[in-house]
Amino acid sequence: MLNLGTGSGFAGSFEEDSFRTLLAKRAQDWTTALQPAAGAYALTFTPNPDEPVRAVRTADGGALVVGAMTSQESMTAEEGAQVPPDTESIK
Repeated sequence: MLNLGTGSGFAGSFEEDSFRTLLAKRAQDWTTALQPAAGAYALTFTPNPDEPVRAVRTADGGALVVGAMTSQESMTAEEGAQVPPDTESIK
């Protein structure tokens, strides 16, 4: 779901949530910002196979499943392009 968004085969099984909405907006913002510099943006998530997955059943019959992941964010642009920091804390 995090890597494929609405293109995931599981997308119909999950309601929208604020985290995935934030990730999609960030990806769109960076993609738009990098277009003039012939750039590209990518954000990928990989499960950490060395960490256990934990699950807890909820009172309504659902489940909360938690696992460790590694995220990698990358940006590319033409040589000499200047990419500004994306947050005040990075400046």
